[in-house]
Amino acid sequence: MELKQLNLDTETFVSCANIWNSACGESLGITPGFVMHNTLPSTGVSQAGQVALNEAGSAIGFVLASCMLGFGNDQNIAWIDAIAVQPKWQSQGVGRALTQWAQHWLGGKGVTHASVGGGMRPFAPGLFSELNNTSAFERLGFSIDSRQVWDVSADLQTDLHLRPIPQDCTVSPANSTTFVAIERFMKREFPGRWTYELGEHIREGQAPGEFMVLRIDGEIEGFAHVTFEHSLRPIERWYMYGLAHPWGQLGPIGVSAHLRGHGYGGAMLSGGLAHLKAAGVHGCIIDWTNLTEFYGKWGFRRHRRYVMASIGV
Repeated sequence: MELKQLNLDTETFVSCANIWNSACGESLGITPGFVMHNTLPSTGVSQAGQVALNEAGSAIGFVLASCMLGFGNDQNIAWIDAIAVQPKWQSQGVGRALTQWAQHWLGGKGVTHASVGGGMRPFAPGLFSELNNTSAFERLGFSIDSRQVWDVSADLQTDLHLRPIPQDCTVSPANSTTFVAIERFMKREFPGRWTYELGEHIREGQAPGEFMVLRIDGEIEGFAHVTFEHSLRPIERWYMYGLAHPWGQLGPIGVSAHLRGHGYGGAMLSGGLAHLKAAGVHGCIIDWTNLTEFYGKWGFRRHRRYVMASIGV
């Protein structure tokens, strides 16, 4: 077995998708296009990877790692974005070799630890609980966190319980002329990852209307990011197999700090979900949350659980 640099070409994208799908199964399947999207350049992000080859030169495993230096409050943050080994090659040192390479590469970038998943172009927030592989990761040196997060799902055409939107506010899709005001709002209320993601959305030329905004007296006081099957952000990121098409996704979502606890978060949520429903969306995911009871009030139920894990580098 040998490791070689993960190249950004069609053959590699196909190989990585095949390895992932073999290791994770159909319900967590990805496409080569998804791998390509998750290896596109992102502002301030360094990313690299390795592919493991057997003696015949066939790809049997891969790892992707990334980091950002000086993000937010001058933090250095890092992720092992994805690691997968074909089942028949598991427990033969392939995963360990890939993990050790990622540790060495990230250590050379000046970071001290890395999370599994949750990167700026995530394959997942953490480990898929349904794969029951936390013990395998522990043997590789990963620490398993007690924190858990969920994706929740609903069929918007049959399950949704919308709530009235207060008369003093409106919820509507953004347009290109709104982005300056949205950026100002995001920097004020949500500095950090969500503001960064908005900037990448704009830089990549993605649709303005995929940001819903809540306005009070003409001022933006809330937002929700929505995704459709035709969006540039791949909908398969949320592993929605088994839900009825068309698919849609909502999140992240937030309102101004001074409005929280007064029903405006619910108004933002109702407006965003109503927009998705009007577009014909059936299966919908709200991802990466621990607010399962809150979203349950709108008809959402627990869909998939993730376990958080990290490793020192």
